[in-house]
Amino acid sequence: MKTIFLETNAINKYISYSGGENLSNLMKLKNITPVVSIHTTYELYRIFLSDEKEKGIQLFQGLKNIDPIYSCSTQTLLKREIEKLRDGTSVNYFIEESYLSCLKEKISNISDGLLEEGSLSFVGDRERRIEEFHNHIDIYSEEASTINPNSTSFDDYVEEIKRKDLISLIKNIITSSVNVNMTDIEVNTILDNQLSYPALYCLIRAQLFFNYAIRASGGRPAKDKTDDLRHMIDASYCSILVSNDNKLLRDISKINPNVEPIKFENIFDL
Repeated sequence: MKTIFLETNAINKYISYSGGENLSNLMKLKNITPVVSIHTTYELYRIFLSDEKEKGIQLFQGLKNIDPIYSCSTQTLLKREIEKLRDGTSVNYFIEESYLSCLKEKISNISDGLLEEGSLSFVGDRERRIEEFHNHIDIYSEEASTINPNSTSFDDYVEEIKRKDLISLIKNIITSSVNVNMTDIEVNTILDNQLSYPALYCLIRAQLFFNYAIRASGGRPAKDKTDDLRHMIDASYCSILVSNDNKLLRDISKINPNVEPIKFENIFDL
């Protein structure tokens, strides 16, 4: 069974595809399981902050039609991997059953045009928290000098960081992301067993890549790139990530080479 992670851009593409019903059936026939993250449902709901209510309803109708499995939140996934590291417990990639029925009911209501009172206010609050995270996205990088991307590749940058204090940097990344303090031994275990802790490893690589991009461009990445980081982490337990965002498809090979990136239209070739 192949698991394909559909990020927000892919679901937008899905609703513009006239054969939506047939595509859902095709995925079932090919034993392909679609996965959507909790963060993606938030991103889709964000459209209701604008005047595109009809498109928003179409997006949730498409999501209901796809009927994917829903993965847990990014922070929950990272914390579950830390529990595995410390206690040997298995990682549950998906949301709790108790929350799944509630989520599906909300998606069904939205697809019928029923928006809950206060939900748009919640989206606005979350938007401000994401903006705050974006404003501090280079907090882990102590080096202020810029990098010439023509002469210094991302792999070169990582090797340079390794020669400095990579362990301390990684501990700061994880602590800032999930508010959990890590030991040097735990960090080395993650680095030596990336397939066992794919989300944590992806978090580390993604932050290092963002640091590299900051130094190469002289400024922070656009705000939507912080969402790309979440998608890459959330897709870390899937075989394939589906997106029509060319930059995301290009960058994921540097950050999580164990996930195959494809465009939406290439689903038919799986």
